[in-house]
Amino acid sequence: MKANVASEGVCKKQRETEAIWRIEAFHSVLKEVNPLFVLIHGFIRICLIKNLVEDYP
Repeated sequence: MKANVASEGVCKKQRETEAIWRIEAFHSVLKEVNPLFVLIHGFIRICLIKNLVEDYP
């Protein structure tokens, strides 16, 4: 019975460690992708503003 309780603790610790690893990996992916979204958003915004200015002189 004690071995079963100990193995549950180890499994719980591994799940917590895996969850932390996944969160950190997701955070690093978001940090890498964010500048691309900012760049694309800026480009689309400039195109829309340019089209609005051209349509309404």
